[in-house]
Amino acid sequence: MDPQAHVGPGQLMDGTFALDTVTLKWERLDKFEENQETPAIRGWADSTCATINGKKGLLMHGGKAQTNDRFDDLFYYDFNSA
Repeated sequence: MDPQAHVGPGQLMDGTFALDTVTLKWERLDKFEENQETPAIRGWADSTCATINGKKGLLMHGGKAQTNDRFDDLFYYDFNSA
């Protein structure tokens, strides 16, 4: 077993992205307005598709910070907003 495996999530990139399967281009999902909270840089976050108030989107929960701390927050991205 690699002794470094649980030291931290490794190098991370800021942003949440989705692949447009028609254009095969990545689109950034977390383009929020200034007054809205955006997720901090993280790795190993859980996500699933969800429908909230009739809108389909991506629900993202938690993950690991660069410091190896755990997040317990929740973000929802409306697919139509990408």
